Amino acid sequence: MDKVLVQFFDFLKQQGYVSPELITLLKRHIKHESFPQKNTCLLKAGEVSNKMYFIISGLLRGEVLREDEEVERWQSSRFMMETETVFNVASFGKNIPSKESIYTLAPTEALTLTREEFFAIAKICPEFIELAFTMALESWGEANYQSAALNPLDTKGKVKWLMKHRPEWISRVPEKHLATFLGTTPENYSRIKKKLMKAGNDKRKPGEAA
Repeated sequence: MDKVLVQFFDFLKQQGYVSPELITLLKRHIKHESFPQKNTCLLKAGEVSNKMYFIISGLLRGEVLREDEEVERWQSSRFMMETETVFNVASFGKNIPSKESIYTLAPTEALTLTREEFFAIAKICPEFIELAFTMALESWGEANYQSAALNPLDTKGKVKWLMKHRPEWISRVPEKHLATFLGTTPENYSRIKKKLMKAGNDKRKPGEAA
C-alpha cells in the first residue's frame, strides 16, 4: 500500500499543486480496493456516482443507452486504463443520477475515495477539487475527441483509426465491446481488423520487423 501511495502522490504532483495537508488527508481516507472479477459493476446508470477510482491496474468500460434509435441499445462509450481517474463527472459533482454505467473488463486495482470523503477533504484543501476534476475531465475530453474523430468515418475507417491511435485498445479490449463502441457487430469488426492487419503485414518488406 505504501509503495502504491507513493507512486500515486508522485503522479498527483505532476498534475498540479499538492499540499502536505492534502497528502495527510488522502493517506487517512483513501482506500486500496481490488476487483478480481470481470464485469464487476462500479456504477449503475440511474444511481449517483458516489465513488472516484484512481486506476492502478486493470481495465474499465463505460456504457450508455443510445437514444437515437427506436430500439434501445446499450453501447460502450469509453475505455479506461492505468493512471486514469474515473467517476461520472456530472453525477458526482451535482449529486444527480448517472446516465452512464461503469464495469470492469479485467481484474482491476484502484485507490478509491467516496464522494462524502472527497468533499470533506475539499473543504480543507480546495485545490483538490480542481486537481481531481481536471484529471477526470481529461478522460471525458479524450472520449469527446475520439467521438469527433470517429463519427465521420465508416466502420473500416474507424478500425484503422483505432489501430493507429489506440493500439492498446485493440490488444486489450474484448472485440465485442470494441464492436459496440464502433456501432458494428463483433463479426464485422473482426473481419475488417484481420483484413487491415494482413494488408499492413503485406506492405512490410521481407525481414522487416512487425
